[in-house]
Amino acid sequence: MPAFLNPSTQESHPHARPGQRSQRYHLEPHHEDAFKCLRDYEAQKKAGREPEFEPVALGIKNAHYWEGRAAALKLQGDSARDAAAIK
Repeated sequence: MPAFLNPSTQESHPHARPGQRSQRYHLEPHHEDAFKCLRDYEAQKKAGREPEFEPVALGIKNAHYWEGRAAALKLQGDSARDAAAIK
């Protein structure tokens, strides 16, 4: 069993044989952010964009490095766009 899955309740599955039980799993709260990132990455790739990690847009907190990196890349993009407009 993967480490990020924990057995939750033991409930009978509707298609299980009599006496057979199935395990249902839930994700640990801190792994939800990883799946948010994955879904966002897949959506950006499907849209034909080069994926960029934007923690604020995904509601991910305490990603200080990535927030600073995104701000720096935005400034670089803005300055490059301004330089192209001047030419």
